[in-house]
Amino acid sequence: EGAEEEVENNNNDDVPVDPVETEEKEDEDANDKISRKTSKYMTKYERARILGTRALQISSMNAPVMVELEGETDPLE
Repeated sequence: EGAEEEVENNNNDDVPVDPVETEEKEDEDANDKISRKTSKYMTKYERARILGTRALQISSMNAPVMVELEGETDPLE
């Protein structure tokens, strides 16, 4: 009562799949890059996401800071 029965996973997610040839895919990727039209400027959303990701890397993952911090102050002080 109240116990769930364990159901076996028979969809073979762990079985490796044979490699697929990618020559045709590379040609399609090259054509897509030529036909794309994008702006050379980042949107404020892209910039915020990149800055947020880098801030997390520096604060929680102890990633090295890549710029000189001389003269910088803590914005919370």
